[in-house]
Amino acid sequence: MATKMSYLKALNSLRSRTTYKQAFAATLSRMRSQVDLGSVRSCLALGCGDGRDEVKFVKELAANITKFIGVDRDHESAERLKDNLTNFLPNVSIQVIEADVKSWGGPDDRVDLVLMFNLLYVFNSSQRQQLFGKLQQHWLTKGGLVAIVHASQTKSPGTAHEIWEILRRPLPGWEDVERRHARSWV
Repeated sequence: MATKMSYLKALNSLRSRTTYKQAFAATLSRMRSQVDLGSVRSCLALGCGDGRDEVKFVKELAANITKFIGVDRDHESAERLKDNLTNFLPNVSIQVIEADVKSWGGPDDRVDLVLMFNLLYVFNSSQRQQLFGKLQQHWLTKGGLVAIVHASQTKSPGTAHEIWEILRRPLPGWEDVERRHARSWV
């Protein structure tokens, strides 16, 4: 008899079968010398699951944050997120919201940084455009930044994108995302 696997357990199983962890660590290492996020004080993480990558990103690149808002629709992930934020970012005011990012209304106050790690695949092109509009017009402070991690089918062979292709939920390539949305960030 088959049993239903929790989302978080499935995600961890996926993580254990890819090179994502190594690629993410290498990307953070390169970003340290290229990006200055020292002025970032507030951070919003969308679809962040247990927050494993978001916490690592903040600790390494945006260590001066004082407020972290995490949004995820999975209850178990939200509970683990609370624990991870409390344990690894103890001096940061945290808020965990259990909601679907697609229908969530946004933060009460604008934030300096939005993290979207492995999230874009849940949005179609029109929904992504709407999300980016909300970010720019309502959610981000002037000069606010967005960090997107996205498994690209054109640049990451042998990783998570192949699973999504098998499941018939194709991921857009990073070139497509950049081309479609870069003009709205200028």
